[in-house]
Amino acid sequence: MEKLQGRSVSELLDSLSSSRVDTLALLDSLTEEQLNVRGMHPAGFETSVAGVFRVMARHERGHGQEIALALGLPVAERVNWSAAG
Repeated sequence: MEKLQGRSVSELLDSLSSSRVDTLALLDSLTEEQLNVRGMHPAGFETSVAGVFRVMARHERGHGQEIALALGLPVAERVNWSAAG
């Protein structure tokens, strides 16, 4: 995280936005066959390539919810981690 220190909120948001564009472009370019390829997730469970994208989405949503809760903002539906893979 040291590499992020000193960056403005605007720079951080731009970086997140760029990363999301790249991730969605990759997801959009994959075939059904590629999305169904199975392997081990770094967290130690078996999943598919599509499952990795689902984990990424839940991870991002979960952190957003943590931030909202810390700021006293409402959170509609908590992330269901039991369905992550």
